[in-house]
Amino acid sequence: MRARCQKSGGYFIINEFVGPNQFQWTEVQLVHCQRLLEEIPESYRQMIREPGVKHSAERPTIEFMNGYDPTEAIRSADIITELEKQFEIVERRDFGGTLLHLVLDNIAGKVSGSDEGKTILRNFFVQEQRLLSSGEISSDFTLLLARKK
Repeated sequence: MRARCQKSGGYFIINEFVGPNQFQWTEVQLVHCQRLLEEIPESYRQMIREPGVKHSAERPTIEFMNGYDPTEAIRSADIITELEKQFEIVERRDFGGTLLHLVLDNIAGKVSGSDEGKTILRNFFVQEQRLLSSGEISSDFTLLLARKK
């Protein structure tokens, strides 16, 4: 962020992924994601971008991330800390995605297309919120309103 681009007292809004750098998911995330994925009937786990059934949510290697897009989530876990150096956080609204982002990647359209799928999704939202509230996982996505110091 360029300090000279904003007036003192000016506001800054971000809606951003602030989870693990380069999608290096935690073991806790992966365990819960696998459990949730196994609750989805196979017919809803048909992948959208390629043929086949989704069986797991996996941590990409750093080598893969650097080859695929070396800028993707490169320092995502550092965003808030860096933001706080120049801005006062006025409001922060975390909104999860810690599990659902991984579980539903490449299958979301299949799951959400039926009443049964919508029931599964509602259940997953409740489970993720419970884990967020307990502190077992932290939110990977946030909406922030900050003011320049």
